[in-house]
Amino acid sequence: MIASAILLAAAALAKDLPPAGHASVGGVVEIPLYTAPAAGVAGWFIEAKIGDKPVLLQIATEVDGVELSESAAGRVGLKPTGKEGEKKASVKQIDIGGVVITGVKASMGKPAGTGIDGKIGPSSFPELAWAVLPSVGKVKLGPAGATSVASELGADTAYRHPAGEEPKVGKGKQKVLPYPVLVDVAVSGVKLGASLASGTARGRVVTEVDTGTTWFSVKNRSSAATPLPAVDGLHVADKEQEWRAVELGGVQTWARLDRVGAGLSYPFVAPARVGFDVLQHFDLGVDPSRKAITLKPNSGNSAASYTSAYLARVEEGLKPAAEPPSDPDAARKAQIGPVSGAASAYLAVGQYAKGVEHARKWTELEPERCTSWHALGGAMLATGDAAGALPHLRKAADMYAPWAARPLEERKDLAASEEKRAKRPDFDGVYSQPHSCFTATGDVATALVASGDGKGVAELYPSRLDLDAGLPRAAGTARLLSGESSAAGAAFRQAVKLSYGKDDAARAGMMLAAPGRDASLQKEANGELSDEIRMSAGWDGDASLSLALAQFVGNPDSDVHGVRYFAVYGETLRQAKGADGAIATIEAYLARAPWSIPGWLALASEQAAAGRDAAASVARAQSLLDQQLPWNPRSVALFVYQAEAHRLAGGLVAAAASADKAIGIDAASADALFVRARVAEAQGDATGASDWRKRAGSVAAANPLFGSLLGE
Repeated sequence: MIASAILLAAAALAKDLPPAGHASVGGVVEIPLYTAPAAGVAGWFIEAKIGDKPVLLQIATEVDGVELSESAAGRVGLKPTGKEGEKKASVKQIDIGGVVITGVKASMGKPAGTGIDGKIGPSSFPELAWAVLPSVGKVKLGPAGATSVASELGADTAYRHPAGEEPKVGKGKQKVLPYPVLVDVAVSGVKLGASLASGTARGRVVTEVDTGTTWFSVKNRSSAATPLPAVDGLHVADKEQEWRAVELGGVQTWARLDRVGAGLSYPFVAPARVGFDVLQHFDLGVDPSRKAITLKPNSGNSAASYTSAYLARVEEGLKPAAEPPSDPDAARKAQIGPVSGAASAYLAVGQYAKGVEHARKWTELEPERCTSWHALGGAMLATGDAAGALPHLRKAADMYAPWAARPLEERKDLAASEEKRAKRPDFDGVYSQPHSCFTATGDVATALVASGDGKGVAELYPSRLDLDAGLPRAAGTARLLSGESSAAGAAFRQAVKLSYGKDDAARAGMMLAAPGRDASLQKEANGELSDEIRMSAGWDGDASLSLALAQFVGNPDSDVHGVRYFAVYGETLRQAKGADGAIATIEAYLARAPWSIPGWLALASEQAAAGRDAAASVARAQSLLDQQLPWNPRSVALFVYQAEAHRLAGGLVAAAASADKAIGIDAASADALFVRARVAEAQGDATGASDWRKRAGSVAAANPLFGSLLGE
């Protein structure tokens, strides 16, 4: 364990950044505040207009000025200039609910998520004060100054701008970008300089192992480095996670902080960042003219989801142009972007039937590309229609395979000449195929698993096992379903290898493939088989169980690490260590990860199975849920956890209602369907429980955790 860690304080000199544009505001205006249009994106969002085109902008304290995605710039008629990585676009006017901002030079960046067009930094316009009010789902904008709307929230906390120079660190001269809003915070009682990063999903501190070195300097001025008290962290892959008390503006909350880097050794130290997981608990005011922020704890988040506004914009883009191109081929190509975008948009927000509808239109518009067929097959898989998905996925895989088999130089030549060749009468029909279709073979295998065709997977796997982690993962699930644990484990190991250890679903599959799950290996565990048969099956007792347990990654932020994941982990622990050992292991995990709701639920489940009192563990999970649900009112995962908490407490009607809420938000949430099955089973409805489990397996057959349910 690291005895102490260095944390870089704010840059030594404070210097005003020039305004990013001029804001004209006569009085106070109030506009809707939105949550993100898709799950997994944290932040606050507003709708603005560039010309007559609406854009969704994230309110991001870490952004200086305005940042747009290149696709959004094109949609609103802007022409970015400059070299790659430094492109900008001149924006004559941005209208935010009647507040007009002019003279903006927008930088180009990557969108923060589906349907999000860019970011706007509230500290960049000194004439304009902001009050971001998640508690009432509103944003107020008004004149800056002593009586600004930001001041309505409470006492001021001063912020400062970073040094004007852009620091560079290490031998490789890596850049450390200066964030516009720097404040003093207390982390575990230690006063530090930190940036407010409203767009990040979590608080983060990046630290340096070598406490004797300060790597960061600005024009020969070394930074101040402050050690934090040691905390027993939880290692997750190349991160070490810590749970820290953070005090900002006189109010204390909690944030998870990460150390990031292979082996926890880094070439430089970056500034502390306090992220959205902290800021979402407050109404936030920003007054740039006074360089002050105000914070007021709020009691919940009633911001509206942006989904409806976003989808309306998607549908608007599907309308035919007033003057469509006269050339039929040009007219066809003009529709491809909006239609393919609509397919992706509807799938991203869980409206799978509409996703299938637009993906089918895409195949009609662009039948020569594997991408359209792959999208249609993938959309149908998401609805649970594996049989319908198969022919489309096969078509995508078959179109891509002969293209990829050609020499690289030949592919380059054909792709470059395609436009001209396609117009010739003797066109040979050879179209370039996007690289993304290399995963279509794995999706074919997944559809075969969901269709119950293990033999088809077995025929496909040997010749293409090195293409994509999805194929061996599906093969492993097929072997599990046929009771071949040893062969399943080998396939899952191949998937982990292809993904460089990052395929968490395959790692979970290795837990599922632990010895004792099928009849023959159960006999082995009971000593009923000879040594020769034991060796041929590839079972080596404790070593196999140890390998399975080593796949556990206790990362509560990952979608795969839900109720089903911890249930399988608990089963594997019981096999290896017995009931007492399983409980002790999960308790040790929770001592380092007290924020893990599924971890507390897993502990309660193991305690109940062992005949112990699980009430305290359920209460701890429920307490964490009570803290988080008000700020995440459309979180599928939280409703799933709530359903499991009710089930463990014996409240089966409430458990079913919470699971149904989760399924109502996302009908393809396999964890929600799995917990719904558990509730039905507890209610004595064996047939219903079986149907829910199979539905979970059907919509998520690509994940062995759920694909394996198809055999139960």
